Amino acid sequence: MKELKPLINLRIKEVMAEKAMTQKQLCALTNIPEESLSRQLKSGKMNLDRLAIIAQALKVDIRDLIGLPVKKEVNGFIEYGSEIYSFQTFKRLKEIVFALETQIDRPKFLKEKAANIKKIEKNNQSQIFHSTSKKLLFSEIVLDQIEEYDATKLNCWSFRNAGDIRDGVVLDLGNMVAGYEFDMLGQHFLNSESAYIAGAYSLEGEKYSEIQRQLSSWDNGYTAKGVFRKQNNEYTRLIRQDWNEFNIDWMMLVIWEKCKSNATFRDILLSIPKDAIIIENSTNVGSDDPTKSTSIIWGCWNKELMDARSIIEEDIANRTSAKTKKEIELQQMIERNKINHIGVWRGKNLMGKIHKLCQIALLTNTEPPINYKLLREHCMYWRYSLLTF
Repeated sequence: MKELKPLINLRIKEVMAEKAMTQKQLCALTNIPEESLSRQLKSGKMNLDRLAIIAQALKVDIRDLIGLPVKKEVNGFIEYGSEIYSFQTFKRLKEIVFALETQIDRPKFLKEKAANIKKIEKNNQSQIFHSTSKKLLFSEIVLDQIEEYDATKLNCWSFRNAGDIRDGVVLDLGNMVAGYEFDMLGQHFLNSESAYIAGAYSLEGEKYSEIQRQLSSWDNGYTAKGVFRKQNNEYTRLIRQDWNEFNIDWMMLVIWEKCKSNATFRDILLSIPKDAIIIENSTNVGSDDPTKSTSIIWGCWNKELMDARSIIEEDIANRTSAKTKKEIELQQMIERNKINHIGVWRGKNLMGKIHKLCQIALLTNTEPPINYKLLREHCMYWRYSLLTF
């Protein structure tokens, strides 16, 4: 159903002009704050009580303050809460009534829906087979391959937002997450996104070295991506033309260096179950259509799971006793991350696979299968030095 917009066509300014009255004068007559009136005139939202006060001050009928269409089958207004909904047809009237009835019944609907989601989650979770004795093999993970992970049958562990917690594990695995500084081939970085992007500028020369220097002290992965990857500017015109030929192995090297250099990050990976499939949850990132987004290359989509989690979040917001926005969001995060065994993940999941390869390397006291030969063949310069690995 279309979103119900409680906008009406207010004629207050027109009537004020007819009466030669300024907004300041009207506010003085009605004791309405000028800022409040300006906001309501702009949004088209005003309750009938305030309209009545204004009509009295302007000495007009309240209906004169609302623009009515000509030659319509029916005209009217419905006030519900602090909103006014206008209708000019019986169809529109029915839409308003249906939408308001749905809104009134929604808390009950959400409670029942959330309870059912939790029941499905518990049932699916009980059927997951956990294998702690299975030998971990690098060869079982194929990077450049579209995957389908059935969350109702597999032990899927997804990460998305900084601070997300599941079973006591803080899933701060995203490249954009701050607070996990690390050393990368003799250079110190504040986040892994900046270190990854620095590889795109690994050519010989002062200007390339300077960009790498800037990235090493760049404290925000999101803005680093915008400035040095996405925008058309003096920097991005210098990105290596062959970058996409070796960027995946460079990303693996970045994450591996982060594992070796930052103990807290390393412990996160080791806290995830050995049999878990690690997934970057990139659902709806960049687009509502996975075929139009690169997010299914680095991560995976699972809209069914995200829809279920949205129901849980909305139900929490309706029923929580928490007072502040921060407290509510904390409760929502905890409860939504208890829902994991619903839907199917689809995508290449490069970031999830890279993290899994690094986890296997940590558990087996080896190194992930980084193609150093490929990196050497592309003659990468790190600041002023040629990398020989």
